[in-house]
Amino acid sequence: MKKLLLSLPKYMSSRNIMNMTLKQKFVILTGLMGLLLAIVSIVGYINAYNNLATSVEGELVAAVESQGNNLNGWLKEKGSSAEHEANLMTAFNGDFARMKQRDNLAIAKTDKDILEITVGLEDGYFAGYNAGDVTGTRDPRQRPWYQAAKAADGLIFTEAYIDTFTKKLVVSAGAPIKANGQFVGAICNDIALSVVEDRARELTYHGEGTSFIFDKNGILLATTGESAVQSNVKDLPGIGNHLSEMISNGKGFFELEGKYGDEVFAYVTVPSTGWIVALDVPSDIVFAPAYKLRWIFGGLTLFGLILAFVVCGRTATSIISPLSALEGHAKELAKGNLRLEPLAVMSADEVGSLISAFNDMSKSLRNLITKMATTAEQVAAASEELTASAHQSADAAVHVAETVAEVGNDINQQMQDIEGAKNSIGVVL
Repeated sequence: MKKLLLSLPKYMSSRNIMNMTLKQKFVILTGLMGLLLAIVSIVGYINAYNNLATSVEGELVAAVESQGNNLNGWLKEKGSSAEHEANLMTAFNGDFARMKQRDNLAIAKTDKDILEITVGLEDGYFAGYNAGDVTGTRDPRQRPWYQAAKAADGLIFTEAYIDTFTKKLVVSAGAPIKANGQFVGAICNDIALSVVEDRARELTYHGEGTSFIFDKNGILLATTGESAVQSNVKDLPGIGNHLSEMISNGKGFFELEGKYGDEVFAYVTVPSTGWIVALDVPSDIVFAPAYKLRWIFGGLTLFGLILAFVVCGRTATSIISPLSALEGHAKELAKGNLRLEPLAVMSADEVGSLISAFNDMSKSLRNLITKMATTAEQVAAASEELTASAHQSADAAVHVAETVAEVGNDINQQMQDIEGAKNSIGVVL
């Protein structure tokens, strides 16, 4: 394409154009129109494709982000129960006897998503609503959720882990308990990750795609794919090497070559836990509208090219054919052939006007030559008459001359006779 464009000025120079036939000029014009139409279509398609692709990618990211926001809201809702329990314990303001009452943890039996609520105190007390008092068997002060709540001095969420009491994969929401403004313990809600699995199943793009929910370490918490929970996404081909990028960016998408072809991987980060919610969708599904657009633009471009060639071809024919016929008549006239039928006038445009004018000129030329021939014949006839008269006059003149000559001879003879007579008389006398 670039070579063709660079060579156009050479072929489109004034000298070359002047040396071309009209048909060649129309062919070049048609080609240029087709090329221009193709360029406009390609540029339009690229712009439309990019805009549509951006829109589709935005829609995909928005779908993932929506599910991430739902998950974040759900986690905050469950975390708020831990804050509520911690506030209740804090309200006792150091009354440890009341803090250690089991009924304070009764919310565990009203919320099916909370598997267990435990309380740990600085004196080593450790109990759960379902597990009961386990003080002495386990030290709450060594638990990650306890240490995190104490360090953050606020609501925290832990990494997913196997719960000590329920033996299930959970995430804990912890909140500090205070007395007189000082940290004295912490509340921990163990939240079932089965809900996270439900969220993963709900995450699709128009009913398609494989969803993933994993923590910032890459530990898989839920998925609709073939990978096992608790496996690491770092081991997944095409995805694992993007883990640091996902953690750094927070949200976005990237394309990868998956098991069954090209795929688009969109992801967002859940603010409360740092988890990553992601959806992997085949490219042919994500960009189906863009691929459809490609066929539409291709069809319209092809139709436009065919229409342009047909229109230019018919236009060229409507101009070149009459002009070719006109050229033939002109050559015949140049040879002296005046017995030509008038050219048919097929249009009312300039070409039609030119042919009509040529027909008038041919007719006028025929009439003029006919008149000239008649006049020539008349002149020839008059010339012949003058020639005959001249011959007659010449004959008469010759006859007169002969007569004069004869008279002259007679006179000479008479003069001689008179001279002889004179001489004879002279002798006699």
